[in-house]
Amino acid sequence: MSKLNNINIQDLQDNYDSEDEFYQKFKERLADVQSFPSDYSFKFILPAKSKGISELKEIFGKESDFKTKTSSKGTYASITIKKRVKDAAAVVYYYKKCAHIKNIMML
Repeated sequence: MSKLNNINIQDLQDNYDSEDEFYQKFKERLADVQSFPSDYSFKFILPAKSKGISELKEIFGKESDFKTKTSSKGTYASITIKKRVKDAAAVVYYYKKCAHIKNIMML
C-alpha cells in the first residue's frame, strides 16, 4: 500500500520483536519511497513548556530549519524540523537520538 513519498501507517506493523526490527523496517520502507540525499521533514509533538524543544535543537543543530506551532490552549507544541540527510539510515539515526526525550511523540 506504499505511495511515492509517503509511508502509510498500514505499511508498518506494530508487533515487532524489538525496537531495532521496527527501525530496520522503517528504514527499508523509507528508502523505497524517498529519494536521497534530500531535505527530510521530521515532526514531533511535545508539551509546550518542555525542555525537549531545546534538546531537539541540540540534536539537529543550527543549520536545520525549525518551525514551531503551539496548540490553541498552549499545552503542546508541534515542531517540524527540515534537515538535509544523505540516506534513510540518517533519518533513523535522528529519530533514535530523539527517542529519549521525555514526553516526545515522534510522527
